[in-house]
Amino acid sequence: MAHTIKHAIGENGLLQTDQEEIMRIFMDSLATKYRQIHTDVMSLRKMVPCGMPKIPESANTELENTITIEELLETVKKGKKHKSPGQDGTCHEFFKRMWDVIKQDMLDVTNRMYICIYVYGRDGVGRPETRNNCMSATKS
Repeated sequence: MAHTIKHAIGENGLLQTDQEEIMRIFMDSLATKYRQIHTDVMSLRKMVPCGMPKIPESANTELENTITIEELLETVKKGKKHKSPGQDGTCHEFFKRMWDVIKQDMLDVTNRMYICIYVYGRDGVGRPETRNNCMSATKS
């Protein structure tokens, strides 16, 4: 059974029913939610030794693996009712109810985000030898 979003409320507070306008609202909200956060190296260096335990070097291989659909579903299922995991206000009920429709896109976006942050870092510089992996991961 296909699910369709029939209406959305735009930034102006008006109810929109046109599918193109609904898609624009959704894309704008994702662009806002996942925009790059500007940080500077000194701020990050100050945060690192703030008392958090250090992850052992042996964990690096596991941390570099992509997220699986099962891990993502487990995370979605753990979400509390009427709570939003981000600033956009999209609550866990949306992700749970629309899981069959959004799961692959959500997995792709999540993994691309982590691959590109790992490859480039938040400052966009990154390691040149892995640039092609990020670029190919973000094209499709």
